[in-house]
Amino acid sequence: MSSISLRERIESAVAEHAAGSSPGDSRAAVEDLLSALEAGEVRAAERNAAGEWEAVSWVKGGILLGFQIGTLSDMSPIRLAGNSTAEPAAFSFFDKDTYPLRSFSLEHGVRIVPGGSSIRRGAFVAKGVVCMPPMYINVGAHI
Repeated sequence: MSSISLRERIESAVAEHAAGSSPGDSRAAVEDLLSALEAGEVRAAERNAAGEWEAVSWVKGGILLGFQIGTLSDMSPIRLAGNSTAEPAAFSFFDKDTYPLRSFSLEHGVRIVPGGSSIRRGAFVAKGVVCMPPMYINVGAHI
């Protein structure tokens, strides 16, 4: 998928949502935007000719749309009790279902040290980055 078609999908979904309708493709468009951000294919901000950072309006609109169409969900981690039943962990986490924490594997080449390190979906984290607690990387970040 090209970023042009993704841009058109996001802009269309943002306009329809602003007009009061809820386009059926909104969640899929936001999901595709988050994947493109994570892959570094699109950026939430770019340098202008003067070297200053500016938000990319259609990406910003897509990120905001994700918050608007998301529903508040319990994303608290669970732990298995002695009898293998799931119980809530001591840590509570409630956020929009469109923005869960991002999952990583060894293949990503990112070192994530425990103890307060969280990375939200839609953040680009390059191979070789070391994440030390306490830290939080938000949607749209390019690290």
